[in-house]
Amino acid sequence: MGYVLVSGVPLISLFEKGRHTWEAWMVSTTPRKYTQRVTTTLAGKYTSFLDSYMTLMKALQYAAMAC
Repeated sequence: MGYVLVSGVPLISLFEKGRHTWEAWMVSTTPRKYTQRVTTTLAGKYTSFLDSYMTLMKALQYAAMAC
């Protein structure tokens, strides 16, 4: 019995590679419960202006909500 080839690669090995990639993706993106407290420091030239780093502040807020 022959293997189906896709660009010279057996289709079964592409499925295996995809399965391993999917498992790695699921492990890295599955939310975890963190119990440790994290302190961050923002150092920058324009820290006195709240709007200067708004995107960073929003990113930190959303990351905190995900935990």
